[in-house]
Amino acid sequence: MYTYSMETTFFRLVYTFTVLLFLLCPMRIPRLSLRSRPGSATFRARYTDRDALEEQLSRLFPARSIRITYERGHFKCIMPRPLTPEEHHAIELAIATDHH
Repeated sequence: MYTYSMETTFFRLVYTFTVLLFLLCPMRIPRLSLRSRPGSATFRARYTDRDALEEQLSRLFPARSIRITYERGHFKCIMPRPLTPEEHHAIELAIATDHH
């Protein structure tokens, strides 16, 4: 018959507790989110205007934590914070001037 030392018994208990804890309470890995409530904006533009949009948004958010998707003539942007009306208007002007 094999007998365990006090240290071995302690480590086996810790291991068993850790495994049970992991199985009963699975770890929730947070998604890589920009913030709890990121801002979003939609801009009407052509697909070729993406460079102007990215340039303007990179000036506002230098960390480049921006997601831009194009769908049916509109760019949908998700950013760390909502844009102010002035910022939104400035981006629309930049797209319009780059467009022409």
